[in-house]
Amino acid sequence: QDWRWQWRSFLTAGFSGVYIFLHSAVYYFRKLQVDNVASGFLYFGWSIVMSMLFIILTGSVGYVSCLVFVRSIFGSIKVD
Repeated sequence: QDWRWQWRSFLTAGFSGVYIFLHSAVYYFRKLQVDNVASGFLYFGWSIVMSMLFIILTGSVGYVSCLVFVRSIFGSIKVD
């Protein structure tokens, strides 16, 4: 019985935000030709913000879906 399933469900679903940030970094270095340092800071700043929002969004969906599943599983057990 894993009593820390909440964090695992949140982080497993939220890891897709890390993938989005890594993809934006690869896109920045391979495809964009930005010469200005301020533009780079703006790009990575907004990439971090959007990735964090995506982590919170998908992590919350993962947590709620696992919570509903666990409650339905344990709610179907009959204790006599």
